[in-house]
Amino acid sequence: MKSQSGFTLVELIIVIVILGILSAVALPRFIDFSSDAEAAALTSNAAAISSAMSINYAACALKGTGDDACQTVTACNATSVNNVLTQNLDFTADTGRYVLGGTVANDASFGDSFTCTIALRTSPTETEDFTLIYTGS
Repeated sequence: MKSQSGFTLVELIIVIVILGILSAVALPRFIDFSSDAEAAALTSNAAAISSAMSINYAACALKGTGDDACQTVTACNATSVNNVLTQNLDFTADTGRYVLGGTVANDASFGDSFTCTIALRTSPTETEDFTLIYTGS
């Protein structure tokens, strides 16, 4: 008589159960990547805003505030931020993706820097700071 080789039904069921347990443990780790991605996007946007503010300040200092290369930045608001960025961020009231915070002193002068905050509208506790450089008159 020939001997048969292969797996028994019990062995196959045990393997399936082990795979199910492993997937149940590993799956939540992969699902939560969206919040990590949102936090990383917020950090990179804050860095991009700070860099754009520095480049804008340099253009204003070199060419003067009346030149087209110089954007007027006078407040921690969507207009000032989007003026210096090449691609606008969504700060639309009540529906926008981001919220800005921070204040600029009333006696600010050209070149003064202030710390402003950008946050996700869906998660206001997740915030990042960026540097605003005043280029108003």
